[in-house]
Amino acid sequence: MELRDSFSNDEEKQWEGEYAEFFQLCFHHKTLLQVLYLRSVLNWRRSKIDRFIAALCLGALHGESHHSPSYFSNRMPRTINTKSYSVG
Repeated sequence: MELRDSFSNDEEKQWEGEYAEFFQLCFHHKTLLQVLYLRSVLNWRRSKIDRFIAALCLGALHGESHHSPSYFSNRMPRTINTKSYSVG
């Protein structure tokens, strides 16, 4: 409940970080805002609950959305991330 209640669904908000163009192509705008929000508020290093939520999100981060609506990204193969952008 706390996560949902503190999320601001500001449609005007844009992410302008590194790889912004890539992420805007891979995710629906609202989904990208939700993923970035979770990344900023989850304390996965100290909280077992947050760690579990983060693990669920990482498992669903990339996938082939045309085969299943359960993935966050748009038609991305499930691959191993070698960059540090997914875990902050």
